[in-house]
Amino acid sequence: MTEIPIGHVGVVISYVGEDGVDISGTEFKHGNIVEKGFKGVWNEPLGPGKYPLNTYVQKIELVPTTNLVLNWASARSESHQLDKNLSTITVRSKDGFPFNLDVSQIIHIPNYEAPKVIARFGNMNNLVSQVLEPTIGNYFRNSAQDSDVISFLGSRAERQDTARKYIAEVLNQYNVNAVDTLIGYYRDWE
Repeated sequence: MTEIPIGHVGVVISYVGEDGVDISGTEFKHGNIVEKGFKGVWNEPLGPGKYPLNTYVQKIELVPTTNLVLNWASARSESHQLDKNLSTITVRSKDGFPFNLDVSQIIHIPNYEAPKVIARFGNMNNLVSQVLEPTIGNYFRNSAQDSDVISFLGSRAERQDTARKYIAEVLNQYNVNAVDTLIGYYRDWE
């Protein structure tokens, strides 16, 4: 029996069966999504519960459907461990001063979008390393280069709001909802 815990859906990847017709649509060009029972990524994820699945011919990728917090903060990780390889972002201001920035990103993946996320990335760790990590790190590094340290530190609320909007636009392209972007505290600038 395969168990899907509460707060998750299980996206089924079937390695056997007839080839199904891709039902992902013409806009989605990142893999095939098929009806239940065919070979490929099934379009309907399994909800919480226990299922009699043959794990030799089917793989289940768990996708959290609750809000998920990812921390860019050294030595701080959530229980899901998706952010265990993320660390504090080091940025450099326009006037050349490096400082460290702790950031938290809250995301949500609707259950109906979970198959697209898995078809595109394969698993949740790849989503974090291939999209979230570079998008958020680069956004804040680029943002810091546009102002001096004092201006950057003094405009936290505005920077947080601008970051939230930009990151939401980017993540929307990957079938992920950005709930909020939070700037923690600044430290270690010289």
